Parts: sequence; structure tokens; C-alpha cells
Amino acid sequence: MFTFIARVFRNRSATVMTTRRAQWAAVKAVAALSGDHSLLASIADAEQRARDVIANTYGAEALSQLSEKQSDELSGVALRFIEASAEYSVSFEVHQELARIIYSPA
Repeated sequence: MFTFIARVFRNRSATVMTTRRAQWAAVKAVAALSGDHSLLASIADAEQRARDVIANTYGAEALSQLSEKQSDELSGVALRFIEASAEYSVSFEVHQELARIIYSPA
């Protein structure tokens, strides 16, 4: 999975939607590997808050079958929520691991 994510980031033809989804997947994967329970809780909270935003915008039924646009929005909103959280901001290990994933040779 990490190789795929790294390729998406380096691929200049990758769409913004693909990149947002890959970023969100990378954040979740690195947090899971870190085992930091407060960071994992923050990620779960960010994802739930993003789902609430999507439900408020498109209706609760939209969550059962997200369109490509809605899936992209969900990832983007979740990224903004987690980036604003204190747990993510102070987690140097997460930032370091994401940089390793993004810039490692594929």
C-alpha cells in the first residue's frame, strides 16, 4: 500500500481527488502503525466529523453510496480536521513517516 501511495504522490498526472484519497489513506495507515491511541481516536473523530459534513451537505443517504466527488470531499474534509487537531500537529513520528512514504523510491 505504501508503494502505491508513494507513486500517487510522485505521479504528476494524478488527479487531486486521487491524491486526497491517498493522503487520507496514508495518514490512517501511519497512525495505525504508530499505535498512538490518542492519534487513532483523533483520526476516527475527524472521519466521523467529515461524514457529518457530507451528510449535512448531501443528505444522510449519500453516505451509503458516496459518489467520486463526495468521496473526494470526505477525504479532503477529514484531512483538514486531522491537520487541525493537536494530536496530529505534535506527532513528529507521523510527519516523518509520511515524508518517508511520499519521497521513497517506488
